[in-house]
Amino acid sequence: MNKNFTVTSEPLSNGCCVVRLMGYLDAHTATLLEETMQGVITQGCNRIVVDFEELEYISSAGLGVFM
Repeated sequence: MNKNFTVTSEPLSNGCCVVRLMGYLDAHTATLLEETMQGVITQGCNRIVVDFEELEYISSAGLGVFM
């Protein structure tokens, strides 16, 4: 299992953004996701679609970002 984590964001229209998660989301990589989510909110995205298609693993710490 590849333990790298990548997160990208793509603004769409009408305040909507897609955040794509790839790899291994755990306590060590959750900060990167949290920072990305804060960034898209700061940029005015008030509707966020999270794409988990390429996410291989998510720990409870990774899930905690969404709480």
